[in-house]
Amino acid sequence: MSHVKFSKLVLFPSINNNILKRFKFTNVERQISNNGKNKDIRVYLNNKIDNFNNINNKYIKSSKKRQHTNPLANQQKLEPPQWKEIYTNPNLPFLIDIGSCEGHMLLDYSEQFIENKKQEKNLLGLEIRKPYVLIANQNKNIHQSNFQNNNNNNNIHFIWCNANTNILDMGLSIPKGLIKEVTIFFPDPWFKVRHHKRRLINEKFVKDLFTIGSDDIKIYVQTDSEDLYNDITTQFNNSNLFSLTFYIKSDGTEDDEEIKNIWKFPKSRYERYFNKDIHKLIYEKKKQ
Repeated sequence: MSHVKFSKLVLFPSINNNILKRFKFTNVERQISNNGKNKDIRVYLNNKIDNFNNINNKYIKSSKKRQHTNPLANQQKLEPPQWKEIYTNPNLPFLIDIGSCEGHMLLDYSEQFIENKKQEKNLLGLEIRKPYVLIANQNKNIHQSNFQNNNNNNNIHFIWCNANTNILDMGLSIPKGLIKEVTIFFPDPWFKVRHHKRRLINEKFVKDLFTIGSDDIKIYVQTDSEDLYNDITTQFNNSNLFSLTFYIKSDGTEDDEEIKNIWKFPKSRYERYFNKDIHKLIYEKKKQ
C-alpha cells in the first residue's frame, strides 16, 4: 500500500477511458493498492462521471450495483398504475420489456417514433432491481429532452416490480388486446441447479403471458446461455400455448434484411459486448 497524490489522470479498470480523458483530477489523495483497484477511488471517479453525465445530458452511468436479485425474496404485489396518468394515449398497443435494466434498449427503440413524430405504441419496462429503475426513468427524461417537439409524446415508462409476481395483474390492468409484444432479453440464467427455480420463464409465467397477451402477441426472447435456452424452449413447448415462429443462433454479424425486419430491436449493451452465439426466438400464440 502506498500514498499517491494525483496530479494527472490515472486510468483504472472498469472505468471508460474515453470518459476519463474529459476530467482533470488534482489534489486527490487516497491509499491505493498496486493494482489500482481501491474502492474509494472508483467511487470518487464514478461520482465525477455521474455529475458530468447530468450536466451534459448523457445517459446516466450507474455505479456498481448488485447484478443478481433473488425473485423469490421479493414477492411483493404492486397496485398497477393508472395508465392514463403515465401515457399520453393509453389505448395504443403495448410493448412490455421484462428485465429492462437501465432502459437503454427501449430508449434506443423509441427513437423511431420520436423521429417520425408518430406515436405507434406504448413502451413499458419492468425491472426487479430498484436502483436501475430510478436510473432508467432519469435516462428517459434526459433522452426525451434531447428531442424537440416531443412534449406530447410520453410513450415510455419504467416500473420496479417482480415480473413473476406482478405480470398477470399488471397485464390485466391494460385494456384487453393491447399487449402486442413482450421482450425478454438475456434473463438471469441462474446457473446453479438449486437456483433454477429462480428463473423468470417457468410454467406459470408462460401461462400468464398467454392470459394477458393479444391474440397476435409476439414474445421475443434472447439468451447466450445454452442451458437456459434449452429450459426456455422446454417451458414453452410443454405449455402447448405458443408456437416457435422464428429462431436463429446469432453471431452478431447478420446483414440479411429479412432477418432485420423480423428482429427489429436495437442491440442491448450486453449484446454489443457479447455478441456471439446468441439464441433469438419468437413465440406466437397457438390458434385455439
